[in-house]
Amino acid sequence: GVTLVLSAMRAHDTSAGVQEQGCGALESLCEFHAENQTLVIESRGVALVLAAMRAHQTNATVQEHACGALRSLCVNLAANQTRIGEAGGVDAVLAAMRTHGTSTGVLEKACAALCCFAANHAANKSRIGEVGGVDVVLSAMRTHDTTSGVQEQACAALCCLSAN
Repeated sequence: GVTLVLSAMRAHDTSAGVQEQGCGALESLCEFHAENQTLVIESRGVALVLAAMRAHQTNATVQEHACGALRSLCVNLAANQTRIGEAGGVDAVLAAMRTHGTSTGVLEKACAALCCFAANHAANKSRIGEVGGVDVVLSAMRTHDTTSGVQEQACAALCCLSAN
């Protein structure tokens, strides 16, 4: 499934629908599945997800699913945290949060991604701090103070960012 999803994303890069569903599929297929996570990384899937985010910056649903895919790709795999960080994942996720500050779906999945990027990873923590990521997370908390999903994932992100 992963190979076909990546092929569809490559072939239909201008289709927001394909990118949205492709990122959603990657999120599901890679969640706690090391073999699929590795396959996506080795097949340049991170570059595809980031390209989808750039090509469809104004589409909140693409951004939400892309943030979810990036989070799923780095759960429990430090090497993937490094690859995603080096590829620009931190900046892409924060850009999504800044652009879609009213979307609880984007903010929830973006905060979850930031938490995974930062967990036990000094370089990603530093990058998130350098580009104002803490302020973006705090802004999400202030803006959506009645949305438990945003609050939960924002608190998790702050926990990961502040842990030694």
